Amino acid sequence: MPASPSTRSGAESGRRSYAWLIAAALIAALAFVVMALPASLAARFLPRDVQASEPGGTLWHGSVAELSSHGRSLGAAEWRVHPASLLTGKLAASVRWVRQDLSVDAELIIAGKELIANSVRGGGSLESLANFGMTRGWNGKLRIHIATFTLAEGKVRAAAGEIHLDGLSSTDFPGVDFGGATLTFGPEAVQNDGTAIAQVSDAGSGPLQLSGTLTLAPAQSLATFSGKLKQREPLPGDLQQKINELAQMRGRDAQGRIALDIEFVL
Repeated sequence: MPASPSTRSGAESGRRSYAWLIAAALIAALAFVVMALPASLAARFLPRDVQASEPGGTLWHGSVAELSSHGRSLGAAEWRVHPASLLTGKLAASVRWVRQDLSVDAELIIAGKELIANSVRGGGSLESLANFGMTRGWNGKLRIHIATFTLAEGKVRAAAGEIHLDGLSSTDFPGVDFGGATLTFGPEAVQNDGTAIAQVSDAGSGPLQLSGTLTLAPAQSLATFSGKLKQREPLPGDLQQKINELAQMRGRDAQGRIALDIEFVL
């Protein structure tokens, strides 16, 4: 006697239930294996010119005591992978990066060739970044509040948030308090060519007024500042001399501002 429709339906439902149970068991087993793998395996996912030393913990929740590139220290890092992200074909993790007294926390997502950094928060001294070139000779405090920043194949796909600089001083001009400044990635920050433009403005204090834009071009490993500099108050002798020399080369506009164009290698 042929099976009734209700009997066949029940059998198929049972097979589907077993299939899901088997799949869940395989995923759980894979997760258990991955959780037990040593953190040293994470080095395989780093760029070729980046090395990691003294790994600890596991691939799931681990750390490295130091990252370095071409003999330059890049700081330490700790991560905790979010298991559920693997079911969507992505890798998501909570990451903390530390260099000297500077620490930054972020939620990172790797999806194919796209790297997404969300909820980037942290801060510390500019001296901790001196090894990277852009802040060499400058002291002060850095505060980072980036909602999202996305890179894909060397191009910026999303950028929103602010970076604050406070209590700026320079080893070239001891005793001068340059005040602070803010870099803002607004709604129009991302450009069609894959660069991102941050608006730069000073905090309204200090001897110099500064405004302009900072353009990040990851594909070229460059950052370019274009803006205006204006003297706000009398300056110490050495600094006044530097401003006068700059004005002779660049000239001043009708508001007394000096044009600036500075390129940084990232």
